[in-house]
Amino acid sequence: MEDKIRKEVEGRVEDRKDEQLDKSSDENLDAGSDDQSEGYRYGKMYHRGAAYLLDLVLVGVVAMVVNAGLFLVTGKPIVAEELYSLGTSYDETTSFEAIFLLLNALYFVLMPTTSFQATFGKHLFGMKIIDLQGEPLTLGRSLGRYVGTMLSALIFYIGFLMIGLTKNKRGLHDMLAKTYVVYRK
Repeated sequence: MEDKIRKEVEGRVEDRKDEQLDKSSDENLDAGSDDQSEGYRYGKMYHRGAAYLLDLVLVGVVAMVVNAGLFLVTGKPIVAEELYSLGTSYDETTSFEAIFLLLNALYFVLMPTTSFQATFGKHLFGMKIIDLQGEPLTLGRSLGRYVGTMLSALIFYIGFLMIGLTKNKRGLHDMLAKTYVVYRK
């Protein structure tokens, strides 16, 4: 009877050790070995989503102003083909759409590299974007993150849904670019 109890206790101890090992392995995989993001609170999915919507509205308004200015200067609506002289099949793409896409790319790539370390939307919610060492993003990393957002959208927005499912609130684009969205301290 005593041997049976001892074996059962030893088995439970081994199971707990295995669970702790598995847990620490998962944390290391999620965070990365050179991760210095500890001590930050990670940006919540709904705050990030609201910030993104604010950013889209801001870019849209700027695109409308630029488009209106072009219309006043030229006196007619401009299509993307005329804007870029590419001779492509984008005849129905208006200048607004072309301007919006260009401004969108510039905004979401350049803003995280400024002293804000965020877009205006994220900044209003008290968030910033950092790399694994807690440093501001380089232009290359920010561009990679932007390309990652397109991939996140292409796979039925699953890349964005990951933000709500991962421990460190990281989307696919954050993982690919090795970044975090955190609240300012």
